[in-house]
Amino acid sequence: PAPRTLRGGTGAQSSVVPALGTGLGIAHVQNALTAHLIDMRQYMPKPHQEFIERMKASPIRDYVLAHRDAALCDAYDSALLALLEFRRTHFGFARAYIFNKSPQAYGTGGTDFMDWLRRLADETEAHLIARAPTKTR
Repeated sequence: PAPRTLRGGTGAQSSVVPALGTGLGIAHVQNALTAHLIDMRQYMPKPHQEFIERMKASPIRDYVLAHRDAALCDAYDSALLALLEFRRTHFGFARAYIFNKSPQAYGTGGTDFMDWLRRLADETEAHLIARAPTKTR
């Protein structure tokens, strides 16, 4: 068989956060790092990849925006805020345990991660329906 290049273990290979973000209809600015995350999906189990693609075809956000029911908007925002809390906590751990140890460090996927993780949180927060966004610090 021909040699293959496989990437080392990284949280980007997990299906949970991509499924949540995709299902909530969070659109991130496309760049090299979003391409990296898409590339990491090939390491997920096939049914997980297919589930994420199904979520992408019919995001919850579209339904919520179409109906504009206050309780539905609050429920959506609550789910989004839970994902945002995860992203901010992850950012804090990455800063404390990787960046503060070596400011030139790269994330486990070999990525330049500090600005990227901050942008992921900010772009997630920008999708809140009933609350005005702020910036991740």
